Amino acid sequence: AQRRQRLSYDFFQKTKGRVIRGPFEGLQLDSDPSWGSADLASMLLGCYELEVLEALSAAEFRDKRHFVDIGAADGYYCVGTLFNNRFDTADSFELTQTGRETISRTAVKNGVSNRLRIFGAADSNFLTALKDVDWSNTVVLCDIEGAEFDLFDEHCLAAMRGAMIIIEIHNWIEEFWPKYESLLSTASHQYSLRMLEA
Repeated sequence: AQRRQRLSYDFFQKTKGRVIRGPFEGLQLDSDPSWGSADLASMLLGCYELEVLEALSAAEFRDKRHFVDIGAADGYYCVGTLFNNRFDTADSFELTQTGRETISRTAVKNGVSNRLRIFGAADSNFLTALKDVDWSNTVVLCDIEGAEFDLFDEHCLAAMRGAMIIIEIHNWIEEFWPKYESLLSTASHQYSLRMLEA
């Protein structure tokens, strides 16, 4: 872990914090990330979570022009997809104040702050902040460290129907299998499901 962080820091210095490959090429990252310091090198090389990058740019969903990033961390996806014009507008939800501040700085650096809304934690009432969202025009990405099983209940999934939703599943939580099976069962009634393999 320490080696990864040192390599990331060195690579950040060499690239001056700018992504040099991939769909976010040219994106300026923040020098003081709150979450992803060990992943900076792969982000700068454009190979971080390739399966997510590919899903976000899939041809079948290219018509969806709004993005909702739940668990936005340092803003890599929400700012990156605005920077490369994959989406016209975005909403981000991040639990920590330092994360929200990083997202804000990164959005300003990359000239997209006027197209991005930044919110706090995505709790059971988070949909009230998104009353103006057209879900049929929206891609959702969620990475909230196991809380996905509480957030995506039947009501939430029904309210977001029409969206393309990517949920990162965390299998280290207590009672994972019953929660996972319940989520798949609930979602399958309203959505067509597919697995993305990392």
